[in-house]
Amino acid sequence: MSLHNALLLMVSIALSATAQLVLKLGAGALRTAGGDAIGPTLVSIASSPLLIGGLAMYGVSALVWIKVLSQLELSAAYPFVGLSFIFVLIASAAFLHEHITMERALGTALITIGCALVARSA
Repeated sequence: MSLHNALLLMVSIALSATAQLVLKLGAGALRTAGGDAIGPTLVSIASSPLLIGGLAMYGVSALVWIKVLSQLELSAAYPFVGLSFIFVLIASAAFLHEHITMERALGTALITIGCALVARSA
């Protein structure tokens, strides 16, 4: 895999993982704004800068991903999406102060090993 393709992969994955964090922050505000009613919730979603920003990041990530797919085999590129689990786990602990259990850490380590094996074959 070329350096260019590896960088494109990482940009797509980083944008996707960052979008998850931004969406989580925006979703947290919905709990207090909309309650259980669907109407106010939809209005809150449509007017939330965090949720709109998170969705926009996903859109850009998808565009970069399409470029990746034009350059690499799907079976070589797709396993790298597992790296987003690692980024989200670390960022969730660092920025959202989520508790990371041993099971989550071990599962993420196994994903990391799988990604490394796929990278060696690409």
